[in-house]
Amino acid sequence: MVNLDGGVPWGKVNSVQSKALVQFCLRRSKYIVLPREHREKIEESVVEKLKHEAIEEVKQRSERQIRYIRTLSPRQWGIDNIRTNAKQEIKELQQIRGSFKKEDTLMEDLAEWGLVKREFATSSFTTYRPGTIWDLCYFDKEQVDLREQRKDIFACPLYMGAYEFEDPAFADWEGNVWMCICSHEQTFSMGITEEDYKEFEKMNIRHFK
Repeated sequence: MVNLDGGVPWGKVNSVQSKALVQFCLRRSKYIVLPREHREKIEESVVEKLKHEAIEEVKQRSERQIRYIRTLSPRQWGIDNIRTNAKQEIKELQQIRGSFKKEDTLMEDLAEWGLVKREFATSSFTTYRPGTIWDLCYFDKEQVDLREQRKDIFACPLYMGAYEFEDPAFADWEGNVWMCICSHEQTFSMGITEEDYKEFEKMNIRHFK
């Protein structure tokens, strides 16, 4: 498996490369996943489950980082920062509340636009905002209009009906996201096979792996 990052600061992605990259992603995907900030009514039990899972992930991640640092040096350097950052992130997660007032009709509103399912998350694939819950909306790839992304892979926002979404991501036939875009930073990340990487290289997009 090859994990790579492209776009700024490694190099600009022009319109020809953007078109080729979109086609490359569509051939390897079943879904296009579009994130948006959740603004509607949500059950508190769902919020608590999200918070618990996110907090456990922060704890496990910080423990992995600390174990890694200790293999490099027995000193405390860097460990205090990891623990401080983890505590701050956990504090922010604990402050998330399900105090949304609108009724949620997104699934019904966007069924005709190819919306297959929606998941809740405490961050999008590329963005974390304290106190924010995200909708991760999985669309049938055949029904998402990516004409702007074909001109500029980082074009944002993307509209489906009356709804505004942020950075697109691409998911395979099992629903696993393998490529995500951050339009604000003008970057993208993906995990692909060695064979697919050989095809990716033909696009001459500067990247780091």
